[in-house]
Formats: sequence, structure tokens, C-alpha cells
Amino acid sequence: MTQRIRGKRLIAAALVCTLAAGMVQGTNASTIRDAQDKINEANQQLNQTTGTISNIEKEQNSLQKEIDALDSELVALLLDIDVLKDEIAQKEQDIEQATADLQEAQETEKRQYESMKKRIRFMYERGDNALVESLLGAGSMADVLNRVEYFNQIYDYDRTMLNEYQDTVKQVASLKETLEQEQQDMVALKENQETLAMT
Repeated sequence: MTQRIRGKRLIAAALVCTLAAGMVQGTNASTIRDAQDKINEANQQLNQTTGTISNIEKEQNSLQKEIDALDSELVALLLDIDVLKDEIAQKEQDIEQATADLQEAQETEKRQYESMKKRIRFMYERGDNALVESLLGAGSMADVLNRVEYFNQIYDYDRTMLNEYQDTVKQVASLKETLEQEQQDMVALKENQETLAMT
């Protein structure tokens, strides 16, 4: 072969090698760029995911605080309900006692009234004779005054006792009414608390 042909082949071979090297370099650069883009994209997704996780943790912390606060409120409500139940039970005992006191006062008033009626009837039936006989039976002026004073004391005693018992009946009836109202208020409050506890 001639020198010329060899030179041309060498030039052609050099050109082929140069083109091949350029293609290999172009392919490597493109692959590296794609890989770098994927790495950048993965880092962005990782940052977004980390941010999302951080937000979720903050929301969980906030929800946990709300749950703890609601738990505390529920415990307080349940304690209030127990206290109210005890107070209602005590009020019921107070009402029973007030009712018994009222009945006793009414019976005492009735007995006192009946006793006073008997004395009045006796004095009315005997008229002024009992007073006159008592006064005539006196041995001295001091005895007469003592007997008049005695009749006045009986009358005053009857009047005072009647007034006292009437006042007692009114007071006990008022106390019973007050206690019943307080019991109704407590029951309503207890029902309200129980309704709140269920929500």
C-alpha cells in the first residue's frame, strides 16, 4: 500500500476515534446531569417530607394538649358531680328532718290549741262564777290580787304559747320550702353537669 492510502486510513481512524470519544463523553455528561437532577429532586422531596412530618408532629402536640385539657375538665366535672350527689343526699336528709319538725310543731300547736279551747270552754261555761268564786275564796286582799294575777298569767301563757307555736310552724314550713327549692336547684345542676360530661 502506498503511503498516501495509509495516511488516509490513519486520518480516518483518528476521526473515528475522535467521534467515538466525543460520543462517549457526551453520553457520560448527559448521564451525570440526569443523575444530578434526580439527586436534586430526591433532596427536594426529602425536604418536603421532613417539613410535612414536622407539621404533623406540631399538630399531634397541639391535639395532645387539647386532649389533656379535656381530660382535666372531665375529671373536674366528675368530681363536681360526686360532690353534688353528696350535697343532694344531705339536703334530702335535711328535708326529711324539716318535715318531721314541721309535723311535730303542727301536732304541738294542735295540742296547745285544744288545751286552750278546753280552758276557754271551762271558763265560758262557768262564766264569771269561777273567777268570782276564786276571788271570794281568797283569804286576803293579797290573795285576791294573786288569784287575779294567776288568771292573767294563764291567759298570757296561752296567748304566748299559741303565738310561739304558730311562728314555729311558719318557720319550719318556710325552711322546708327553702330546702326543697335548693334540692330542685341541685338536681337541675347535677343533670346539667352530667349532660356536659357526656358531650
